[in-house]
This record gives sequence, C-alpha cells and structure tokens, in this order.
Amino acid sequence: MLDLYNLLEENHARIVSRLVDTVPKQVGAYARMPKPELKQSIEHWLEAYTDLLVTSEDASLRTFFNYLAKVRAAQSFKLGDIQRALLCFLPVMRQVLQDAFREAHDGRAKYDQAMARVEKTAYDSVCSFADVFQEYLASRIDEHNEYLEEQNKQLGVDLSQFIMFRG
Repeated sequence: MLDLYNLLEENHARIVSRLVDTVPKQVGAYARMPKPELKQSIEHWLEAYTDLLVTSEDASLRTFFNYLAKVRAAQSFKLGDIQRALLCFLPVMRQVLQDAFREAHDGRAKYDQAMARVEKTAYDSVCSFADVFQEYLASRIDEHNEYLEEQNKQLGVDLSQFIMFRG
C-alpha cells in the first residue's frame, strides 16, 4: 500500500492534469464545466480516494461524495456521467503504473498486483458514489413529499378522496 501511496503522491500533478484533460473529452456533461472547478473536484476526489486505497476506509470519500452529490445534482448531472468521470481514473493510473514498473525487477507481477488494488478501490469508489447519490436523491424526494403533505394539510386537502386505489 505504501508503494501505491508514494506513487500517487509522486504523480499527483500528472494524474490530475491527465484527468482534467480526459474527463471533458470522455464525458460530455463535464465539457461545460470550468477547468478550475473540475481540477479542484478531481484534487479533492484523489485525496479521498488515496485514503481509501491506503487505509481501506471510505469515510473521507463518502464525505466528499456527499458534497459532490449535492453539487452535481444541482447542476443536473446524471449518475452515469459522474460514474464515467470517476472511471476515467483507471486508464490514467494504468499508464502511471506501467511507467513505474516497466524497468523494475519483477515489474509485471508488481504491476499486476498494484493494478488489481487500484481497480478494486476504483470500482468501490464508483459504487460508494452511487450509494451516496441515491441516498441524497431519496432524501430530497422525502423532503419534497413532506413539504407537499404539509401544504395539503394547510389547505385542507385530503388527497385520498381524489386518488383511486386499485387492488
């Protein structure tokens, strides 16, 4: 894990730069986003992802994803667009790992082991975001339903009289 952490730290600027270039090309929804905003988002994600990679704990990742879910939902991003953006990390890391282990003794085995860990945590990251995004949208729906119920009570409307239930 420490080797991967060091590799991420040493290649941080390269990874961020490649993702800032790649994400808008691969995911059209991000093409309209200002580059500085995208770069900041990628940097925060990479920091949280590194915690997951090193510690196997996703607390900081979920904290970031809670923020990201609110922002991207407000920007009308689709869940699939955000997931595609997160998955752009894999080809970037594949190249970083190939470069790092190309000349190493037992490089192929080290590359395979590192790539397996990166893939697992990247997929875990995408799944965590899907969970967080779904939870956020469900909470928004619940809030809206509570608001509608309160409005109906204030107006004295009993919707059960207007809705036909079929069994």
